[in-house]
Amino acid sequence: MACYVFNFNLHDLNLVEIGKQKCTPLYSFGPFIRNEYIFHYVISGKGYCSMGHDVQESSIQRPDQPSGGPTAHEVRAGEGFLIEPHTKHIYNADLNDPWHYIWVVFSGASAPHLLRACGLSKTNIVYHPKDTDSITVYLPDSLAGSEEDMLTSF
Repeated sequence: MACYVFNFNLHDLNLVEIGKQKCTPLYSFGPFIRNEYIFHYVISGKGYCSMGHDVQESSIQRPDQPSGGPTAHEVRAGEGFLIEPHTKHIYNADLNDPWHYIWVVFSGASAPHLLRACGLSKTNIVYHPKDTDSITVYLPDSLAGSEEDMLTSF
């Protein structure tokens, strides 16, 4: 896992942290509540995320529960998911095809408007791009780990 924290203090859009992680099977994070927005973009594999006040440890996926639980959203390679500030959440990697994702933590007055323009909200947390063939993720040298990882196209 690689993670970088920034200390910019811009009012409109504030980049707080970026990172990447290639998860092990059933790796999970949460339940947790953040003060900022966080968007995960799945490079490969798949996983599950759950949001809301009823989220608890039992919300994570188990081998006998392939749907990821009753409130889980499945997110696959080429898709992303949004966690809004002050929202209890948990997410976990799939057992057989664990995800590899990058994330961006951000805040700012423009964030809600920009996210709504992308079709994301508390009720629509999974981003489904219309054309995944045209998406290219450029990772900075410090996050890439190797030159092969620096450019990932779908």
